[in-house]
Amino acid sequence: MSKAFISKAQKGGDGIEVHDYKKHDPPAPLITKYVCGDAPEGYNFTIVENKSTDQKFKETMEYSTLDGLKILGDEESKKYNLTVEPNDTKCIIFEAGFDGFGTQGRSGTQITSVKN
Repeated sequence: MSKAFISKAQKGGDGIEVHDYKKHDPPAPLITKYVCGDAPEGYNFTIVENKSTDQKFKETMEYSTLDGLKILGDEESKKYNLTVEPNDTKCIIFEAGFDGFGTQGRSGTQITSVKN
């Protein structure tokens, strides 16, 4: 399933927010994050594509409220840690309930250099 969402994100499907890290400190022009928070298929997702050869992306998301959504693969959890190594793409998929959903939380993003 993640391959289908990655393809949808890379093609610029409807409802996908694209975030780049060109202005991040340190700049990371080859790292892109795609977020779909209202997919008609019933699954929302966050995808990070890291085309860099020397930077690693880490994100921690902790929800104080996660109503109507489940993190696939860890349905009981209210947080995820996403680490994307150089030349890799990772995906977090959320299953959305039929009655809508609500979220509230905080996140932290870190980009670090990787020695070759």
